[in-house]
Amino acid sequence: MTLPSNSRLAIAELIFYVPALALSIAVNVRHGFRRQLGWFYLVLLSMVRVVGNSMEIAANSKNSINLFVGAAVLNGVGLSPLLLTMTAMLKRVNKDLLHGHLERILYWVRIPILVALILTAYGGSRLYGEASPSDYKSGEGIARAGIIILFVAFGLLVLITVLSFSHLRQLRSGESVMLYAVAISIPFLLVRLTYSALMYFNTHSKTFNLTGGNIWARAFMAVPEEWITVMLYISAGILAPKLVSKSGEGDKYELVGP
Repeated sequence: MTLPSNSRLAIAELIFYVPALALSIAVNVRHGFRRQLGWFYLVLLSMVRVVGNSMEIAANSKNSINLFVGAAVLNGVGLSPLLLTMTAMLKRVNKDLLHGHLERILYWVRIPILVALILTAYGGSRLYGEASPSDYKSGEGIARAGIIILFVAFGLLVLITVLSFSHLRQLRSGESVMLYAVAISIPFLLVRLTYSALMYFNTHSKTFNLTGGNIWARAFMAVPEEWITVMLYISAGILAPKLVSKSGEGDKYELVGP
């Protein structure tokens, strides 16, 4: 029995995200789940991808519309966790640079990203399955609002990345790896964001559609971009020095090898 193309892609995603989940957990254990919340979002993304792609394989096997819808919604969630990880790494870098104003902006930019996550997930859930015309229309508008928010947040993060590079020499040893990881991920995140925009702003497209779109568009414009970004951020978590708080001495950085 030959597997459909989307099942084969889902299996490839599982092969990537199962070890990515283990590595993300290891990075969180290394840095502390509370202190470096950015890497926590990689754990969340990996879990969502494992569940979503498992549902997609099951949907193809059982031909279940409910599983297809659930898989589509979960597979549509990917940008927000990556942008939240990006935000957290930039926040740590700018804390080291003592850029209080940028650090405050990065603290607040998380809120619209979380709002966008809710909007795209909720709006996307109304686009698939047996949605009424009114539900479809409202879902389309809600999802588009989420994508617009993500574009604005992404543009702000890119600007902060550029500003952070102007003070690169002030970074302590080992901290620059996070800034480089963020910078390298920008073009890949832009392609991934563009794919989502095409999907939600052209909902009737046969190419950009999570449940019945062109598998090659997803394979080239969404999946590898996420993989590369996840690998960059996990690598940054492995290579970056651990932040250790010592009583009476404030926050100090302890260099820890990979």
